[in-house]
Amino acid sequence: MSLPLAAWAQHHGLDPLTTSENEKAAIDGLYYELQQSGSTRTATVTYEKKDENGMYRSSYAGDVVIPEKVKHKGRTYKVESVGKGAFANCPELTSVTLPSGVEAIGDIAFGNCTGLKSVNIPCSVSRIGEGAFYACAALQRVDFEEADSAAQNHLTLGESVFYGCQSLEQVYICSTSQPLRLPSMVFAECRRLRSFKTLGTISDLGSGAFQNCTSLTGVDFDRIEWAAKDAFDGCIGFSEDDTAKWNAILEKEKAAEEADAVPDDDEPAEFPGDVYAWLAEHIQYPKKIKELRIQGRVSVQFIISPDGSITDVKGLRGPDKELIEEAVRVVRSMPKWKPATRGGKPVRMRYVLPVIFRLP
Repeated sequence: MSLPLAAWAQHHGLDPLTTSENEKAAIDGLYYELQQSGSTRTATVTYEKKDENGMYRSSYAGDVVIPEKVKHKGRTYKVESVGKGAFANCPELTSVTLPSGVEAIGDIAFGNCTGLKSVNIPCSVSRIGEGAFYACAALQRVDFEEADSAAQNHLTLGESVFYGCQSLEQVYICSTSQPLRLPSMVFAECRRLRSFKTLGTISDLGSGAFQNCTSLTGVDFDRIEWAAKDAFDGCIGFSEDDTAKWNAILEKEKAAEEADAVPDDDEPAEFPGDVYAWLAEHIQYPKKIKELRIQGRVSVQFIISPDGSITDVKGLRGPDKELIEEAVRVVRSMPKWKPATRGGKPVRMRYVLPVIFRLP
């Protein structure tokens, strides 16, 4: 059973959208945040108001078509995103058409829209925020538009995007420019979900990603590179062949973990100080990714040589290509470690370090 939207949002630390620095305007029945930077004018669809308890309240209903551009006071603004909580708690909203060129769907943008039945995601969308379609119990179809390879974006999904969409039956995501990461609880409690397909690679399948998807039978396990052990907890419909493939993925990860283990009588490598404090001091958050509020964990693998130097640095997985590149850069710049020892002698050691990108 889904948590009430307010409780879920509070648990995840999702603060209300602030509009103090932007002009807010009602245009043709929708509310927008209007922004101007130099000659660039953009608009974000936003909520109508909040009640005394801080809950999003809007009168959006029926079939809503969001335009590509809006005009206000003689100026034209490009609709760039759907903001945090923009349509949240609109039970009479039945469908939404997003414009070509929209880039982001904010946290809980359609949360608790219990009458929403279908939505089309343009190929221009590069980020869908946490709980964007949380508890949309009537949602049956989510279509991700195809695009030619030159136009495809890297798609970043937040946690619990489709959590509790009990009527959702099929999801197909076309190939993207970077491997797809499915974060924690992204399709949890979608009990009618029968098939999840993507033409791309799934680099990271988070904890409980498909938890209690009791009807799920169609997953291409050959496309999964890494997955949390509990990613499919509560899924009971897999064939013997798919179960064997899933177990093979888990065994492969177990073998990798055991290969990294250090015997009790040996000493693992050590960073000279607090490694996470050092990372926090030296990480340079990519500006565009910071503006999109993309955050999360990047796993970086490297070799600590017998002299303590860092070599063979490789970004394994993460929420965004630029974050992976920054994590690799900062790890390469680390000072020498105290090397691992075996029988009292320095030896090479493979190490996987989580680099955390977190915004205030």
